[in-house]
Amino acid sequence: MERRHQLALKVVGASLGLGLFGDGLFHQSAWGLNVFLWLFALVVTGWSIARNVASEAKPVTALLAVPTVLFALGYVLFDSPGAVLMCTIGTAVSLVMLAGYLRHLDIRRLSIGQATVGNVGNVLKMFLDPVFVFAEDVEWRILKQSKWSQHVSPYLRGAIVAIPIVVVFGVLLTQADPVFNKLTTQALTLNWDSLWAHAGLFLGFSALALMFLRRALLSPKSAVAPPTSSPARDHSIEAVVVALALDVLFLCFVAVQLKTFFWGAGFIKQTTGMSFAQYARQGFFQLVSVSALALPLLLALSAFVQSASAKQQATFRWSCAVMVSLLVLIMSSAFYRMGLYVSANGLTELRVYSTSFMVWLAIVFVVFSFTVLRGKPGRFVFLSLTSGLAAALVLMFSNPGRMIAEYNVGLLVKGGFFDPSYQTVLGADAAPSLIRALPYLKSEPRQMVSHWLQTGYAKGDSDWRGFNWSRSQAHAAVRHSRGLLIAEATAGPSGGGIASE
Repeated sequence: MERRHQLALKVVGASLGLGLFGDGLFHQSAWGLNVFLWLFALVVTGWSIARNVASEAKPVTALLAVPTVLFALGYVLFDSPGAVLMCTIGTAVSLVMLAGYLRHLDIRRLSIGQATVGNVGNVLKMFLDPVFVFAEDVEWRILKQSKWSQHVSPYLRGAIVAIPIVVVFGVLLTQADPVFNKLTTQALTLNWDSLWAHAGLFLGFSALALMFLRRALLSPKSAVAPPTSSPARDHSIEAVVVALALDVLFLCFVAVQLKTFFWGAGFIKQTTGMSFAQYARQGFFQLVSVSALALPLLLALSAFVQSASAKQQATFRWSCAVMVSLLVLIMSSAFYRMGLYVSANGLTELRVYSTSFMVWLAIVFVVFSFTVLRGKPGRFVFLSLTSGLAAALVLMFSNPGRMIAEYNVGLLVKGGFFDPSYQTVLGADAAPSLIRALPYLKSEPRQMVSHWLQTGYAKGDSDWRGFNWSRSQAHAAVRHSRGLLIAEATAGPSGGGIASE
């Protein structure tokens, strides 16, 4: 118990230090380098405490911290909202996996129940960790009996007695001398807005650090839970029927897809009254939803056949294999639809991230086929999570904001659709591409884009704490093209090239 108490004091002290560090990094500063520095300090602090208090903190802990550091680096490199959101989600998942490893949870063999229902409970408890660490982990009896407490207590009691006495005499002295009154008033005048901002940052970052460190170091050491028992009643036949019914439905849909895409335009026109292009460009997000919903359904059905006979299990696995194959064809149809839609209307973050999600989903279906369908579900969660983190890192470092802007500008140059107002939503990542697009825009959108570039990126980040590579590059591009931006912003209708509408 005393060892846990000492560890709790270290966690509290480290969290308060990280709170002060966060306040110093983020007060009146944009997000950028400061996010990376704080997250790096959090990971290093957690690893250092684990290494000092537990011999079990193996070097592999540092390896598991790499994804967190890489996602944190995204805040320094990129500026688009989608990239920032992906960095946030990736950092959170990486920290949860790191905390799980530090408390002896075998993350390589996480069950589906642990990764879903179990984690929901842990997340809810995590928000109460700043309270529980003082209510459960810190032993106030031991703290009260410590030598430190015995030395400090007289000073605290003296301060409590001195405060009202000093206030009374201070009021009398300020009333006695106007000069002393003015100097005292100036010295004690507080900037409440700044004080509240400092307090909010300090408490917020202290709480975030405390959540991670308590989950990683003070939570009970966990082991992989034993496989859950099968339901009291045997539902394997129902599971097989559901799987076969979906096979029939998906097969009918795929058959229609093959007929429309390979025999095509006349049949579509006769059936729906739509052109082939109009037909192909719609339905992508519905197909993504079908694929995404099919996965948890397959996992749920798999749980009902664990105790079934060998024949029923074989039937179920074959029906699931057929379903996965049909889902691959459905996702291929979705990719084709998205390709046609993008060629006509350009890229957006939603289209890029939805397509990337479907790519990862296809990978997860492959993992499902080689783990759950083969009766070896132990590695499914771990392989799915790690493949998702790897896919997110690859997408993040491809700079999706700049990739989207460059593709859309290329579409503009060819005379295609271009929405200049959307490109500005991509932030600094899109700025260099938008400068190249200015000569091809009509007068009004050209002036809007030029004004956005000059007002947003004419000045660089003067505060090193908020340094961001994309904003720095945008500032350099705007400064280099300042003459062009001023000329384009003031050009008349004849200055534009290709229409953006």
